[in-house]
Amino acid sequence: MSFFQSIHDLFNRIVGAGSQPKDTPPTLEQIKNTIIRLALRPLDRHSIDELTDYLFHQEPVVREMAQRSIHEILKGLSCSELSKLPAFEPTYYSQWYKLKPDDIDHLTTDAKAHCYMLGLLTMHSSGYIRQKAVQKLALIDDTSEFPFLLLRLNDWVEAIRNEVMPLIDARLNDKYATVTAGNLDYIFHSLTFLRFRHTSLVEKCVELLLRLEHQELLRQAAESSDPLISHPLFKLVFQSFAERSLRLIRLGIDSADPLIRLWCIRQAKVKLPPDELLPVLERFQRDSFMPVRRESYLIAAEIHPQRAEGLWQQALLDDSPSVRDYAVFYLKKLGNVDVAQHLRQQLQQSPASPALIAALGQCGDETDLPLVRHALDRGKTKTRLAAVRTLAKLGQETVRHELLERMVDPSSKVTHEACYQLIKIGRSISCEQLHAIILAAPHPHVIRAAFQLLMRQSKWEAMPWLIRLLGHPQEHISCEA
Repeated sequence: MSFFQSIHDLFNRIVGAGSQPKDTPPTLEQIKNTIIRLALRPLDRHSIDELTDYLFHQEPVVREMAQRSIHEILKGLSCSELSKLPAFEPTYYSQWYKLKPDDIDHLTTDAKAHCYMLGLLTMHSSGYIRQKAVQKLALIDDTSEFPFLLLRLNDWVEAIRNEVMPLIDARLNDKYATVTAGNLDYIFHSLTFLRFRHTSLVEKCVELLLRLEHQELLRQAAESSDPLISHPLFKLVFQSFAERSLRLIRLGIDSADPLIRLWCIRQAKVKLPPDELLPVLERFQRDSFMPVRRESYLIAAEIHPQRAEGLWQQALLDDSPSVRDYAVFYLKKLGNVDVAQHLRQQLQQSPASPALIAALGQCGDETDLPLVRHALDRGKTKTRLAAVRTLAKLGQETVRHELLERMVDPSSKVTHEACYQLIKIGRSISCEQLHAIILAAPHPHVIRAAFQLLMRQSKWEAMPWLIRLLGHPQEHISCEA
C-alpha cells in the first residue's frame, strides 16, 4: 500500500468516526416519562425551564401533561415560596421567550391547570405578558390566584402594580382570610418595598384577622415560630389597632418569644384589668429574659407604690446586674432603707448567695471585704465567681495579691475572672509570682491564664522569666515562651 493510500484511509477513518447518525426523535411515551420525571424531581432552576418547552409541543396530550405538571409544582406554594423559586431563564430563541399576549390562551387550555399556568405567566420577563396574565387572574376567585397577585405588588411596571392593588383589596374578606393568613410573611415583607409603600393594604390584612370569627387564624399567626410573621403582627396591632389589642396581649404574654413577652407586658400595664395583671407581673419577675423581669418590677412598683420597697428588695437578689442596679437606685430614691446595710444583714443569713455578693459590690465599701473573703472559699462556682468580682470592685489595688491567689481555682470561669480583674486594675504584676503559679498550678487553664498575664507585662520585666520557661514540660508553653 502506498504512502498516500495509507493517509487517505486514515483520513476516512477519522472523518467516519466523527460523523454519527442523527438521534432519532423521542417517542411519545419517552416524552411523557420525561415530563413525569421533571414534575417529580426536586424543584430546581431547570425543572420549569424544561417543562415550558413542552408547552408548545405539537401533540395536545404533551401540552396538557406539561400544564398539569406545572400545576402540581406550583400548587400549594405560598407567595413567599413562589418568590424564592429558582428563576427560570429560557433562552432568547425559545418559544416561551418569544411569547406574545395573544398566545396566552393557547397555554391555558387545561381547566385544572388554568390558574397555575396564568400564575406562571405572571412571572414572565415581558411586562405585556404579566399584565395580560394578571387581568385573566382577576376573573378567578377561588383563592388559588391570591399568591400570584400578591407577588406582583412589587412589580417593576407601575401599570401592573396599579392593577393588582385594587384586586387584592377587593379580596380581603372572610373567604380569603385563610389564604391571607398563610401569606402573612410576604404581606409583612411588602412593608420593606421601596417602589411603593403598602402600609394601608397590610393594615387591612391585619384588620381581617382581628375579626372575632378569625380568632384561630390570629392565634396561629401570633404563636408562629417565624419572627417575620409574629413580630410585625404584634407591632402593627399595638401601633394601629391598640383599642383591639387585648386578645393579642393575652396570647403574647404566654409566647415563647422573649421580645413578644416584653412588648406585651408593656401594653398589659394599661390594657389588662388589675386582678389579671398582678399574677402576670409576679410570673414575669421570674422570667428567663432580663428585660421582661426588669419591666415587670418597674410596672409593679408603679401601680402598687405601697409595695415598691419590698419589690425592689426582692429585685436585689436578681441574677442580672441591670435589675440589681435598678433595685439599688429605687431603694436609695425611696430613702427608707440603707441598701448596703440591708445586704450585709441578708449575707449574714445567706453567706453563699451569689446575687447578694454581687449586689454588695454595687453599693458596698472596703469594710465589706471580710464578708466577701468569707464567700471566696464557698463550694459553688457561681458564689466564688461573684466574690472575685466584688472583691476587685471594693478592694481595687489593695486586693491584687489576693486576686493572684484566686487565679488558682478548679473552675476556669473563676480563673479567667480573676485574670480579667487583674488586667482591669492595670498595674504591673509580680512576674515572679506568675512564674511560680505556672510551675506549681495543678490545672492547665490556670497555667494558660498566668502565662497570658506574664506576656502582658513589660518586655524587660518578663524576659528573664520567659527564658526560664523555655524548658517547661508543656510543649505549647515552652514554644510560646
